[in-house]
Amino acid sequence: MSHGGGGGEVVEPNLTPLLDLVMQLLMFFIICVRFVTDQVKAEIQVPDNQEARRPGKTTDSPIILNMIAWDPTVTRFIGPEKASLKAQLGDARYLEVERLYNLFKGSAKEIAIANESFKPGEAMVVTQGKTDPLYLRKGGRRKNSDRINDVAGWLRDAFQELPKDAEGNKVVKKVRIRADRNVEYQDVHALAEVCRQNQFKELTYGVMIPTPGGK
Repeated sequence: MSHGGGGGEVVEPNLTPLLDLVMQLLMFFIICVRFVTDQVKAEIQVPDNQEARRPGKTTDSPIILNMIAWDPTVTRFIGPEKASLKAQLGDARYLEVERLYNLFKGSAKEIAIANESFKPGEAMVVTQGKTDPLYLRKGGRRKNSDRINDVAGWLRDAFQELPKDAEGNKVVKKVRIRADRNVEYQDVHALAEVCRQNQFKELTYGVMIPTPGGK
């Protein structure tokens, strides 16, 4: 009995389920990365630190608190004066204020509310909200309990939403404070104390690692 090799049907594996699985994993990582990116505001320029080290790889995403100082000059970006503002302020000063304007995405209403709530140089905290991607949380040096309570209340809510481990204990996340380089150190210290008082005691600080040979 002969066994011929020709004319036989070639059987190939069905790769459709594997492709579906790869697409689901890809979408999962895209969504997760997008969520973390939304918390890190590019408009906030953290200071340089020669001794900083890159964070190690971890599956846990930290709670990110962005800090920036209020500058009332940003209100001049809303009206017709904006066209001549660069000539009035100079390039460097204009770019500094423009970062704050972009953080509000040019919303005249939100800028007006912030201008009523903050004094010049006063630090505000920008966090990721549930219904609105931009939440302004007051916190800083002004002797007003509402400012501290606002940040503390948000952190208390965040603590209540943390998952629990097998023993029923809260799995506390790290908090990363990304303070803009124009924020005063005492404001950063005040925010760190509020975090510690509300169960978030493991803190890290966002800084820029200078490029070797860069200026």
